[in-house]
Amino acid sequence: MLVNVLPSNCGTRGLLANGRLRRLQGGGAFVNLGRGDIVGQSDILDALDCGALASAWLDVFAHEPLARSSRLWNHPRVFVTPHVATRAQPDEVAGVAARAAVAMLIGAPQAAGQSPLSLVTAGSRIPRHRHEREAA
Repeated sequence: MLVNVLPSNCGTRGLLANGRLRRLQGGGAFVNLGRGDIVGQSDILDALDCGALASAWLDVFAHEPLARSSRLWNHPRVFVTPHVATRAQPDEVAGVAARAAVAMLIGAPQAAGQSPLSLVTAGSRIPRHRHEREAA
């Protein structure tokens, strides 16, 4: 798992661009909580499509809000959150992150502009086995 929490400055902008995410092996997960200009949308999509990334949870983008026409909204292994990393209370961010992770685990689809908060409720059952997730 690669988690970006970097600030935006001349040394970090584009740091994960130009195929660097493709170097990840084993189909890991990418969580972007830092600044959106560290990696471009096309680089994330490329890494997902080639199998270097199995999933991505994206909270920040170079240009916000994320355009409804972005391919990231419709990618089956991408979850977009509404820039919750700026919230003052860590427990709020942790709660949103946990719900987004559960939504990713159960394979809940996310429509353009829809928050993962609406995909998973407190009473949701998390499938324990892969075949349960695939049947859901």
